Amino acid sequence: MLKPGPGVELYVNGRRCGDPTVVTIADSVEVRGADETVAGKWELKVSDDDMAAALRISPRTVTRRAIRDLPPAPILELAAEESREYLPPASLKQILETMQQRGIVFGIDEVACREIARCADERELTVAGGVPPEAGVDGRVEILFWPEARRPLSKTNEQDRVDFRERFQFTSIEPGTVLARKVPPTPGKPGRDVFGRLVPPPPARSMEIVVGRGVVLSAGGMEAVAVRSGRPVAGRQGEGVYLAVREVLAVDHDVGIESGNIAFRGDVHITGNVLEGMTVRAGGNVIIRGYVAGATVRAGGGVLISGNVFSSEVTAGGTSSAAREVASVLRNIQSRLGDLLAAIDQVQLHPAFRQADLRDGPGPLLRLLLERKFRDLPSLVRVLEQAVKLLPPEMWDEDLSGLCRQLETALVFSPMTVKDVNSLRLLAAAAQDMEAEFGPHDGGGTDLVVGYALNSTLASTGAVRVVGSGCYNTRILAGAGVVIVGSCRGGVVEAGGDVVVGELGSQAGVKTSVRVPPGSKVTARLVWEHVQVQVGHQAHRFDRQARNVRLSLDREGKLRSSRVRRLAAW
Repeated sequence: MLKPGPGVELYVNGRRCGDPTVVTIADSVEVRGADETVAGKWELKVSDDDMAAALRISPRTVTRRAIRDLPPAPILELAAEESREYLPPASLKQILETMQQRGIVFGIDEVACREIARCADERELTVAGGVPPEAGVDGRVEILFWPEARRPLSKTNEQDRVDFRERFQFTSIEPGTVLARKVPPTPGKPGRDVFGRLVPPPPARSMEIVVGRGVVLSAGGMEAVAVRSGRPVAGRQGEGVYLAVREVLAVDHDVGIESGNIAFRGDVHITGNVLEGMTVRAGGNVIIRGYVAGATVRAGGGVLISGNVFSSEVTAGGTSSAAREVASVLRNIQSRLGDLLAAIDQVQLHPAFRQADLRDGPGPLLRLLLERKFRDLPSLVRVLEQAVKLLPPEMWDEDLSGLCRQLETALVFSPMTVKDVNSLRLLAAAAQDMEAEFGPHDGGGTDLVVGYALNSTLASTGAVRVVGSGCYNTRILAGAGVVIVGSCRGGVVEAGGDVVVGELGSQAGVKTSVRVPPGSKVTARLVWEHVQVQVGHQAHRFDRQARNVRLSLDREGKLRSSRVRRLAAW
């Protein structure tokens, strides 16, 4: 009896038998292994961006079976021995023909095609690749003046002496000076996908020059040129760079009883001294070439005093509350006018809008938007009027008065009389320019630099630097770091950053203290007894003289004192 096992085909007298079958010597018996072939798979996939084509294959499997030799038995169960062979699922010709049928004609990797045509494993291989486009270079605006009051120092050796009064200088320009130059974008190079189609590069962005007061465009809009003398300022505005020239009030004499107090919304340059009882207020930077004695100096920008400060209060980075309020309201008005103009443009693009409705101007649409969506704009104009009334008389001029009148007419009393959308754009630009005049502006920083201070208060939202012999019995409040080249004898130093002092305290033990936040350091060349240094909530009082010390908090929040090498030249 013959019993066919798995993978064995039994033929008796030409008939295939699947069940156990009795055979005799007279029967014709044929036994053979049942070979089996499983077709392979292959798939050509193109990436979503059409920049690559990959072939994924599963090999073709051939299972071959040979009859196993068995000993004689009355009931013989036939068995087969299996062997498997893995073969490539497609030929090189088939692969190339399929790619051609799919339209893949560019970037074909023939080496990869041959490799995968010989491959008998599960695999995915890129067989064609496009050339991606090369991105261009975005345009930029080159600023041609040094925007910071702090100029870089050239390298010096230990014997060189540096005059800090020359280092801290605000930039001043004359009419005709080229302030910035527009560099156009460089276009990129197109690429090509696997179907041979051109792929355009992403457009390179252009950066525009937005000019404010005292600046005009020339050379076809490629250059910004100053049309008045003053201090140039620059700042980012959306996708562009805003440039303006802040007006400078030049005082070529002392500020005293004869001249009166000074209040100016731009920069103030004083050649002489500021005498007892006088006040200098500026929305921008203040430069005083002489000394300040018994006076008050407040600036929205930085303050540079070449001389000494005696019994005075000097503040950098803080304009008067009235000027700050005017700047804030103007900023809000300019922003809301931009929203209003965008709404007008959106309405005009709507299919239901008829251009004939505005044949006499945008007045009706403006009035409707002010009543429905922009009710805050008339209120902002009223707030501006009240804020302007609180300004010192010296900060008024015809430009400010004219802007208030125009805003009141267009947005409060007579919006129907507006004949052109461009007049609203001009109002928004004028509000922006005026806000730049009143608000603190980048380009001068808010650092406070003096030569020497005695019995005074020095406050700055930025850094404070005493570049002369030092300070005595003076309170220093700084939003950033403090540098005192000479000695600090008596008083309090409160800084938002690191403090570096030449000599801290005095031999007589005058009370001196320094306070900085966690993460900041206090470094001094010489510290006398009775000086207290506080870093965060940790304080240390020196009971003996120390040299070249640095105090800071360690990782555990404990105050540590370490020695440093000789402090670098100032």
